[in-house]
Amino acid sequence: EFNGIWNHQSFIADACTHESEASLIERFQTFVKTIMTRTGQTSPTVTPTRPKLFYWNADKTMWKQGLVRHNMSNNDNIDKYLDWYNLPEVFTDNCLAIKGAYDYKLKNIATAMKQNNMIKTNLEADCTNGAMAMIRAWQCYQKYQVPTSAPIMKDIARYNHYDCKVMYDILMCLRSDMFVHV
Repeated sequence: EFNGIWNHQSFIADACTHESEASLIERFQTFVKTIMTRTGQTSPTVTPTRPKLFYWNADKTMWKQGLVRHNMSNNDNIDKYLDWYNLPEVFTDNCLAIKGAYDYKLKNIATAMKQNNMIKTNLEADCTNGAMAMIRAWQCYQKYQVPTSAPIMKDIARYNHYDCKVMYDILMCLRSDMFVHV
């Protein structure tokens, strides 16, 4: 979200290589730094405009592992400029339950919230979970000379867009009058 408007940017590695992963990390950091500049966040100081990065469970761990793998953990990486928020912890820390959700997995929360008319986002991809996305991406990198434009990768991008959009919708719902502000 930027200035109250949903915005999504997709990042896809050009190849399944160490170098392409490093390039993807750099592209993402450049993207975040651009947002930081737009919001006036140029130092690690905590301010009201400090960018917030919302994720679901494993994302921050995988990010940190990528930084270590590419010797970027001590560089001027974006971590010190961001506030990371693990959305499932908002549910567990505030004892929030959604009718029809029996755990705190993203798809289960999203499905229950949609069934309860709390959010509207639909999954419009054949890929339906992170494990499937990883397997299909691996297959795509093996099969296609230009994997970034292959139909399989485009479907994975639609799935990833859904993941981001549904987290945004969940966050907007949690911030709405439907809930006591968390």
